[in-house]
Amino acid sequence: MTVPAILVVDDDAAHLDRVVPHLRRLKIAVIQARTKDEALRALERHGIELVLLELGLGSETDPDVEPIRDSANLPALEILEIIRSRQRYTPVIVVTYFGRPIYELMAIRTGADAYLRKPVDLNLLSAYVRSKLGFGALVRSHSEGAVSRNGVDEDGRSILMAGELLIDTKQRLIRVGCDPYQTLSAREVKLLALLAQNPGKVFGRRELFESIWGAAAGENYDAVDAAIKRIRKKIEPSLRHPRHLIAVRGLGYCLAE
Repeated sequence: MTVPAILVVDDDAAHLDRVVPHLRRLKIAVIQARTKDEALRALERHGIELVLLELGLGSETDPDVEPIRDSANLPALEILEIIRSRQRYTPVIVVTYFGRPIYELMAIRTGADAYLRKPVDLNLLSAYVRSKLGFGALVRSHSEGAVSRNGVDEDGRSILMAGELLIDTKQRLIRVGCDPYQTLSAREVKLLALLAQNPGKVFGRRELFESIWGAAAGENYDAVDAAIKRIRKKIEPSLRHPRHLIAVRGLGYCLAE
């Protein structure tokens, strides 16, 4: 069994003394970097599966006195930009003492998957790390050809692909490209699985309802429309102009190929 490796990019000694031993007790290999250059070298040399990143890396400015509005003044955001350009699917969790909403906005817009504030609760950090490690490895294995378009990965998880969508039916997760993953309900994942197994095929509302809810549930076909709407909120950049989950007037719904 391969031990997952994460990169902790931080120059906060007190934080490292708390977090690094905790992660190692979870059987996670930890590689540390205290500067931008060290972080980039580690990304090139090691198989990093997740990054924990201090937004204020190397910063001498007090963010509570005067917010930094230029990303060029934050080396950590430069690291994040490089990760997103070179390693699309590596999850990045920002763990920082920068508490103002403007910094969280900057980090999420640059591509961070989550934003935690120091002092971080170690149980919460563990939950985020385990969640991101699992889904990051899933997406990476698909990008490297380790799973089929619609198949099962080496850990026995059911993987479905349709266009830009990647669906893990076992964990009930969905991701569009390199966007943060979203959680699905049991019916939502069944509905998406049916569509993803037949990309481009149009399913009528009655067919979808009977397949997911069951014929014994009556004829509440509006439940299909409501489920489609909920799913679209999770995957579509524009609800007015959906690109992934398409409605075909008078016929039903399909997933784009």
